[in-house]
Amino acid sequence: RGGNMDRKGTRIPRTKNVTIAIREFVRTERKNRKRVTARQILDFLARKGILRIPVDQRTGVYEETEFRAALRNVQRFVQ
Repeated sequence: RGGNMDRKGTRIPRTKNVTIAIREFVRTERKNRKRVTARQILDFLARKGILRIPVDQRTGVYEETEFRAALRNVQRFVQ
């Protein structure tokens, strides 16, 4: 069987503190009757410094491929 069989590090640390922080964020948003999307959770994690996404130096916007990968990870984490 070919291919890389080593596990890769996770983008989002699977710690209790991270889980609690996300849960509290979602609860406060839902308390205000707001819908919470994976993008909002991604922005929250980036603001807290939990998730790092490279920013394009010229435009100041997230790099597209890195952003998409991070968003997929957040969606998978939230499921």
